[in-house]
Amino acid sequence: MNFNLHDLVLLAPEDFLLGVTCVILFIDLFLKQSQRAVTHWLAIAALLGALAIVLCTAGPAETAFNGAYIHDTVAAVLKVFILGIVAVVFVFARRYLEDRKLFIGEFYTLMLFSTLGMMLLVSATSAWCIWAWNCSRCRATHWSPSTATRASRPRRR
Repeated sequence: MNFNLHDLVLLAPEDFLLGVTCVILFIDLFLKQSQRAVTHWLAIAALLGALAIVLCTAGPAETAFNGAYIHDTVAAVLKVFILGIVAVVFVFARRYLEDRKLFIGEFYTLMLFSTLGMMLLVSATSAWCIWAWNCSRCRATHWSPSTATRASRPRRR
């Protein structure tokens, strides 16, 4: 697979959310409990920034990473819903977390990383691409379950 900068441009909302989430995680490390609202507002700002990028990059259907990632209108609409719902969850969760003394930064970073995963899954072209993405043997040999036969398995002795 050849590196293509255009593939990373199609992943701009996900790239932004990943970078900002890592920054929020680092900033939260140095905040006191009384300053925890900073993490809350930074997390909401990160979601709104990713939402703005999704809306600005909406366009015709394109694929990236040899067809494993698709950037189309359906994915953009679903990402808007995901980001909006998580932002609403953040707004309503603050009071709940404060009342129960659970208002910690880990909630926001875990939710942001989960949101990133949901955004990536929305743009995956198939469940097979999701599973095979990390399988170097599968990518190298183009193995698939439909081509596997009993004869191709090694025999036990």
